[in-house]
Amino acid sequence: MRYGIYPFEGWYTFHSSSAFCAHYLSAYPPHGPGSRELSIALRIPVFALEQEPWKHGPVPLPPPSPSLLQRHNLVDGRVATNYILMLNTDVHAMVPFFEIAGSIIFKFVGKKDLTLAEANKKPDLNLWKGDSSFSKERWDFWKERLQWISEQNELMERTRDDAQKLVEIMHSIEQQTREKNSAL
Repeated sequence: MRYGIYPFEGWYTFHSSSAFCAHYLSAYPPHGPGSRELSIALRIPVFALEQEPWKHGPVPLPPPSPSLLQRHNLVDGRVATNYILMLNTDVHAMVPFFEIAGSIIFKFVGKKDLTLAEANKKPDLNLWKGDSSFSKERWDFWKERLQWISEQNELMERTRDDAQKLVEIMHSIEQQTREKNSAL
């Protein structure tokens, strides 16, 4: 596998589907902002980077009894470690989108409305204070959040490395776009 795997069930499938969508987006660049693949590519950073990082997942109902958890060797799903797992997963899933189709995604800065993606966020945990458009300010905010993630020791080393890699990819995309525009 090109990007390596995580040792946890489900992450391989999520990452593979992200890579598939990114390849599709790269092979068939959308003419307008209504592309399903573009929406998927933007939904992941909106959900993962624009919310209070340790509380953005759904809070499950408490178990009927603590003994039920012990009997089945289950973990209480309401603890912060599960939110850390979600952030580990989401950051890793962003890599193929920005690595494979990042320049295509960047072309839609100022042209894509993210209102539907924002519907999944909890308003009281929202860190993004701008409007619902995919703006350069939002792109820069994502880079700041990824830089912050790369410095969080609670996260897996691979997640921190992926976050730093994403920051570098995003800077590279901006530089390539500037060079391309200045050559015109």
